[in-house]
Amino acid sequence: MKKKAAALLSTLMLVALIIPQTIFASPSEVKVTLPSFNIYLNGIKIENAYRQYPLIVYNDMTYFPATYYDTRFLGVEATWDPTKGLEIKKTGVTAAYRDFRGSAKNKKTQTGTLRTTDFKLNGRVIPHTDQGQFPLLSFRNVTYFPLTWNYAVKELGWTYKFDSKSGLSIVSTNPQVTKATALPGRTADGAIVYKGNKYTLGADGKVLKTPIGKTGKSEVIYQLPFWSEGDGKTRVHGELCVEDGDLWLFYHQGGAVMGHDEYWRLNSRGKFEEVESGYMEFRTFGDTKIKVNLGVPPYPNNLSVQIGNQNPTPAGDPAYLYGWVWEVHPNGTAGGGGSGNLHLINHDLYVIAFNTAKDTDFSRLYKVNLETNETTRVSDLKATNFAIVGKTVYLNNDGDLYRLPIEGGPEERLNPGSKLASLTEDNGYALCIFVKEANTPYTLIVYDLNGEAIFKTSDVVSSAAVENGKLFYIEEASKNVYTTSLKLKTK
Repeated sequence: MKKKAAALLSTLMLVALIIPQTIFASPSEVKVTLPSFNIYLNGIKIENAYRQYPLIVYNDMTYFPATYYDTRFLGVEATWDPTKGLEIKKTGVTAAYRDFRGSAKNKKTQTGTLRTTDFKLNGRVIPHTDQGQFPLLSFRNVTYFPLTWNYAVKELGWTYKFDSKSGLSIVSTNPQVTKATALPGRTADGAIVYKGNKYTLGADGKVLKTPIGKTGKSEVIYQLPFWSEGDGKTRVHGELCVEDGDLWLFYHQGGAVMGHDEYWRLNSRGKFEEVESGYMEFRTFGDTKIKVNLGVPPYPNNLSVQIGNQNPTPAGDPAYLYGWVWEVHPNGTAGGGGSGNLHLINHDLYVIAFNTAKDTDFSRLYKVNLETNETTRVSDLKATNFAIVGKTVYLNNDGDLYRLPIEGGPEERLNPGSKLASLTEDNGYALCIFVKEANTPYTLIVYDLNGEAIFKTSDVVSSAAVENGKLFYIEEASKNVYTTSLKLKTK
């Protein structure tokens, strides 16, 4: 009896060795392989050997990882919800390419898992029963979808080419970014570039001018003074910037209340000369200088205009506090700070203001006719910042972005659910940077003269600028500078 049992056990062991292991594997597990051919995404060769989420092959079909960064690099947004599953949609978003690499080399053959679930593609449900021989896969806890002609070309609009010599090439239609050395008017180390020279602020308070591309020593063109409230060794903190075509140096001297700001402009002789001193905001438009007094405590009738060499004259309505983001709190207290925004179109000045005689809540955007001094409200929304591009006003409403026609009209909410970090106009474009939060789809949106969103990215952006039709932005985590050409959309 024992011999029969032993013989039976030996037979079973032999059968187990002969039967393929796939019979004993989970029914949802499948073998996947690394591609044996080259793969290029938007011209970048993909190194699958060490990639954390490599492209894989199943049933002779290439599969793509629906990761956050990979999909957005190709102009597609993929989202995953435990109850709704995977949703993929073409939005034209842009993101820099990120090559996340694993610590070990990928094996040529590995195990994936079939996903017996539906998914959404451009708003349309793709049932699991319609996925045929190319269903969704799960690999390393990431959902992969097949690069079939219908999905890649017809639905997502990608250009899809394959041949045995070159391999697979996929090109998307969203704007592509490449690395740049610095923002416009800056060097890689952050110095200002102005009219063929580099200007830097040294730790010792010296402003240095250095020729670019020429032999020559640096020249000290200004020495920051000692801080009057310091120990006699500490100098004021200065900043350099280019505004309205001029190079400016500005700094604060003295205490917070009794001190003042000083504004110095580089003259034709290459030296800084003092232009203004005090607490103020000013802009020069041709021969017209607009000045807002920001002295404390704030007081109305603080707007003035100077034409050429004439003496400044008061402008606007004496009841208004101009250039202040002001708010009256429920307990009756009030406070705020300077807005710094002045925009002149013909004889109309756009400025944030507060009517001290009538307003009981907060500042809004107003238009001041400099010929009649009439002050007209542009929007009923609370205004903390604004930018005007073409015939459109972009308004920062406590972190919410709105736009409205410059001649007035209903406000439209833009990029809802996102908090605005900064709003600027640069060379005819509105640059809207948003705080990166869980529900923030885009952290930078660029609007053109027609009000069209011609660029949007999910990269976390710290600053951006436009020069000669090209956008530049700094990605916050890597500090890399990326650039792309802005294409004007025609209606």
